Parts: sequence; C-alpha cells; structure tokens
Amino acid sequence: MERVARRYVLVGWMLIVVLSLAGCGKRVELRTGISETDANEIVAALADVGIRSEKEVTKDGYSVNVGEQDMSASVKVLESAGLPRDPHAQMGDIFKKDGMISSPLEERSRYLFALSQELERTLCQIDGVLVARVHIVLPERIAPGDPVQPSSAAVFIKYRPDVDIETHEFAIRSLVAASIPGLSANDPKQIAVVFVPALEAGSRPSDSAEARVSGASSARMNSSKATTAGNVVLLVAAALAGLLLIAAAGVWVFRERLRGYWKSATARRAQP
Repeated sequence: MERVARRYVLVGWMLIVVLSLAGCGKRVELRTGISETDANEIVAALADVGIRSEKEVTKDGYSVNVGEQDMSASVKVLESAGLPRDPHAQMGDIFKKDGMISSPLEERSRYLFALSQELERTLCQIDGVLVARVHIVLPERIAPGDPVQPSSAAVFIKYRPDVDIETHEFAIRSLVAASIPGLSANDPKQIAVVFVPALEAGSRPSDSAEARVSGASSARMNSSKATTAGNVVLLVAAALAGLLLIAAAGVWVFRERLRGYWKSATARRAQP
C-alpha cells in the first residue's frame, strides 16, 4: 500500500518538474564567439526592449542566449542596432613582420586599409554611431612635371535615429582631414560624408523616427509580456496538477489505513 502511495507522490513531483522545465522555455544561442564588450552591448540592447538574455563564457569568447520564442525579435534588434560591431584591425596587426618582402603595391594597399580601419574605429567611438566606413583615395605616384591629383575620402555613418549625429559633421570632416595628407575639412569635394539613420526593428522606411521607436518597442514588450504570462500559467497548472496528484495519493493512503483499522476492530469484536 505504501509503495503505491510513494509511486503516486513520485509521479506527482516528476510532473511538476517536467512541466516546470517546459514552462521555462528552451534557450537558444543568439551570438557566440564574441568579445565581452559586444556581449554586454547585446544584453543591454535586448533589455531595453524587454527581451531577457543571458551571457555565458565559452572557449572562444562569450555567447548570448535568449528564449526560443524571442529569437526572431532578438535578431531584428541586433540588426537595427548594428550589433555585434565589426572588428577593426589595428595598424600594428596589419604590418606585422612575417618575413616576406612586399611589393610597393601591396604596401600601399595595406597602408590604405590600415588607415581606414583606424579611422572607422575612432568614428565608432562617437555616441550614437552604429556603423562607420571610410574609403580613402590617395594620388598615385606621378612622373615629374605631371599635375598632382588631390586626395579624397568618403565617409559613411549609420547612426541611431534618437541621436542628432549630423551636428558633428564638421568634426568628422576635421578628423578625417587631419588623418589623411592633402585633405581639407572645408572642401566638400575632398571629403564626402553620408549619414543614414538606422531603422528600428519592425518599422518601415516611411515611418517617422518617433513612431518607429515607440511602435517597435511596444510590440516587443507586449510579445515578451504575453510569453511571460503564458509561462506563469503553465507553471501554475503544473504545480496544481502535481499537488492534486499528491493529495489524491494521500487521500488513498488515509482511506486504506482507515479501512484496515475498521477491519481490525471488527475482527477483535467478533472474537469470543
């Protein structure tokens, strides 16, 4: 009798545990092999729109995990925020001594790439800048007597729509001009700067910036709240089902013991 009751109790607890785990939802890997800075920025960006995420240490860096039901919304958030940021090579990494003799063309190409990488890394430090690209054109070596061709640069800036980054245009021009010989910050023909606002996840290009921010955030918050409410309901149902099963086992045990007591009492009375 007690064995049967124990089985009912065990089944009840197993039901609670299994349904509780199901209510917690499956966690999936959103990004892996990233730096701690990128992981922190991703966690913060997701928290701003009500999506819960977890940062974990892996063999090759850090990973960020989210609930399976939040995967799609999380990807859109990262796309709109430009995360994780593209890694920028440093000048010292590009010009490492590898024992090989480079041609003048290779040295020039590596120099232009390194210079653009350094400028992009610096521009990304400006508050509100999500993505920065710098394309540099330096004059080719010319023969004596030929006219000197001026240098030029093109700068692409993708920024958060809630930041007025265009007020820094002259500062960006000055930074690029001071980094590349032969450029002037006052000449728009030498330095072209293009500003593009990032679209919030779930918005259309025709939407206003304010509508994009409020609409997308509200939709993700409502989705997250609905998911949380569903998990709570499932957990409560699991707990009630398990407790009912345990209670039923207790009632059955009590009834069997009471029946055994009455049988014993009846047998004693029947004895002469």
